[in-house]
Amino acid sequence: MDLEITRHVMEVPDLRHRVRQLRWFKTSFRQHARLVGQHYGLAVRVDETRLTEAFLNWAERFSADKDYARLDRRDFVTFTGGLLLRELLQLHPVEVEASTATGMPTLQQTPNWAIVHDWPEGFISTNYCLSILAAVLEQEGMPLTIPALANDLRTWWSYRENVGEDPSRAIAFLDLFTGTEPNWYMPDSVASRTAIKRALQAKVVPDSVTTEVAV
Repeated sequence: MDLEITRHVMEVPDLRHRVRQLRWFKTSFRQHARLVGQHYGLAVRVDETRLTEAFLNWAERFSADKDYARLDRRDFVTFTGGLLLRELLQLHPVEVEASTATGMPTLQQTPNWAIVHDWPEGFISTNYCLSILAAVLEQEGMPLTIPALANDLRTWWSYRENVGEDPSRAIAFLDLFTGTEPNWYMPDSVASRTAIKRALQAKVVPDSVTTEVAV
């Protein structure tokens, strides 16, 4: 999967903190949506109110769970990327008004064309979260490798269907798309994640983390 905005934000200093700022987040998301739209011939509109609500919901949950970052930083960063994706897919700030790529064979031969054509709104939000996640991890010396199944149309069909039934499954699918073991049963529980449970069981636990591990 071509992570559209990664190269544009890689040089942003201290990206992991910048992305927590509402103004920066909204600007970068709009830029990303525009880049994807231009690349795939889509007329994209972003609803500012819904985008703001998605960010605020995510920021509240991030603040509640942030102490878990000290247990396994990479896994926690991946989890928070999934939380953001859930909010974006649940609140639908992206609207694709039309496609200008119909009948344009060059665009239709680009990677991910079938996925984008099938679910453009989902692709834009997912690609944004993966792009920012990849850039943050790269800055922290933990480069991200996207597995081949992230480009599989049938996987995206399942992804869309599952998120339609339960938006929290977006977290599990982001795990899948990053090569992380998904938690399909309690995807929005940070304490139930394999890496976090392993750290807790090893008693590498900050004093402020008191949440009981889900079995």
